[in-house]
Amino acid sequence: MHSMGIEPVSVNGSGLFKIYEKSEAKLGPGNTTSSWTSIHTLSDHDKVVTSIDWAPRRNQIVTASQDRNAYVWQYGTDPLDPSKPATWQPTLVLLRLNRSATF
Repeated sequence: MHSMGIEPVSVNGSGLFKIYEKSEAKLGPGNTTSSWTSIHTLSDHDKVVTSIDWAPRRNQIVTASQDRNAYVWQYGTDPLDPSKPATWQPTLVLLRLNRSATF
């Protein structure tokens, strides 16, 4: 797991990466438990994600993968349906590079 500001992320070999949120529960005086829950799964890559970077001021993530694609992910609501919950939306910025993409 890698830390991206407040929420950590994990990446698996199939191109998925997940963003987690920490929650805590009080079980009694001086007894608190915490757990991590997956809150977003980003899945447009179809091979190993090799690089991730986060721009906190713009709330964007850029990913590069062995599938030779790079995406910029923007967090927000759908302008056509603002009643839906906010999600991470990808924009393909590099398509089929000559080599696998890394930063």
